[in-house]
Amino acid sequence: MLDVSLVALESKDVPVVVSIEGEPAEGYTLGAPDTGETEVTVSGPLDKIALVTQAAGTINVEGAPNPSTRPCASSPVTTWGTSSRS
Repeated sequence: MLDVSLVALESKDVPVVVSIEGEPAEGYTLGAPDTGETEVTVSGPLDKIALVTQAAGTINVEGAPNPSTRPCASSPVTTWGTSSRS
């Protein structure tokens, strides 16, 4: 026999935090990242989302020669500063 537990789906909003890695090419300067969103909604079991404090991503601009848009995947970050994907 297999036992299955059902838990309520909960949601909460957390801030989006972007870190920049590297330096652009000579003659270029780095502007502030524009995420388009300041918050995202995380959903899941309450015991999991209670630990999530932010959605964090890193953009690498090392040697970027011109203005550009770079993709940035975000990951949920727990109160301990670790990615929480499960």
